[in-house]
Amino acid sequence: MPDRAPRMTRDERRAAVVTATVPLLAELGADVTTRRIAEAAGVAEGTLFKAFDDKTELLLAAARAAMDPAPTVAAVAALPDAPLEELLAGIARVLQEGMLERMRTMGAVRTIVAAARRAEHAADRAQGRAPEAEGGRRGPHEEHVLALLRGTADRLEPHASALGGNAWTAARVLLNLAVGLGPPGMAGVGLLPPELVAAVVVRGLRPDPAPGPHPASAPPVPDTAVPGGPPC
Repeated sequence: MPDRAPRMTRDERRAAVVTATVPLLAELGADVTTRRIAEAAGVAEGTLFKAFDDKTELLLAAARAAMDPAPTVAAVAALPDAPLEELLAGIARVLQEGMLERMRTMGAVRTIVAAARRAEHAADRAQGRAPEAEGGRRGPHEEHVLALLRGTADRLEPHASALGGNAWTAARVLLNLAVGLGPPGMAGVGLLPPELVAAVVVRGLRPDPAPGPHPASAPPVPDTAVPGGPPC
């Protein structure tokens, strides 16, 4: 008889279900049925509730997975070598696509996530460990952004000399330009084209000759500097 495939542990089953749920959340929202999730995960519907207590817990797990910056960081790291502006445009595109996917998923479960956070904060306060007393603990959004910055800076490090000598600063500028204008379509702003982001980063951070004196400290211009002009 052939060997039976090993049964998945509960953690492995949870991970497989979450992986199947994230794109469904982005497509269908929080109203996605457990039947549809089970079909996408290739398991019986009852199996979902062997891995999760209820649908809310499942959707929260999927929302946390959507916050995971690892797939976006990996996609940035996997970009092939290319001329600098082309590479920067590719990074900007990856960052924008990751942000849009995250927004779609988080928008679908915003109410559920907000309720869960209120419950967590209430439990913290009840046990005397309110977030304000935890010495500046970073939230998930800040951790997400820092991970993207680290991954982008690592990918740009070989090009640091062409980017003002500081890959971290270049990563901050790139991330802000690529995704820092708010939701696409907000007040007609939208996202900057990746090619424009790349051009601004390269041409704005390339080292220039030492600047001249500030106008306020420059010597006065003689009256004769502009023939017929008014006195200075």
